[in-house]
Amino acid sequence: MHFRVMAPVVFVFIGFCVVGCSGPMPTFDLEPTANKIFNALQAQDVDTALSYYSDDFYEVIPKSQWRHRLTLFEEKVGPIEGFRLRKKQADTRFSGKFYIYQYETTHKGNKKARHILTFIHPFDGDEVKLVAHKITAKNFP
Repeated sequence: MHFRVMAPVVFVFIGFCVVGCSGPMPTFDLEPTANKIFNALQAQDVDTALSYYSDDFYEVIPKSQWRHRLTLFEEKVGPIEGFRLRKKQADTRFSGKFYIYQYETTHKGNKKARHILTFIHPFDGDEVKLVAHKITAKNFP
């Protein structure tokens, strides 16, 4: 009986020791960076928007292909008339701290699109990187 009571306490203590040894992850506010991306897209300045994506992003999706996708998005849904942050969260995983920003863009004809931007701050690095951007909109593949 005594073991059943003490075992969880020991495991929690060990967990705190492991977390304490690694040190706290810094926290970043990446909303200004995300806003710069959407400001550039709203101004139809795709090159400026593309400059915020990391090399890791372009290893998965080549820059020319992502440029084409952003252009196709504007053709299908229409130019961005406005945008707003809907939700943000930070999540620590095995390889670093992820910052996830969910935006909604509005377009001509009251069309809307959802965007999820994922940034990562790797445990072994100083630089925060934009590593993913998912776009969901009606009539857009």
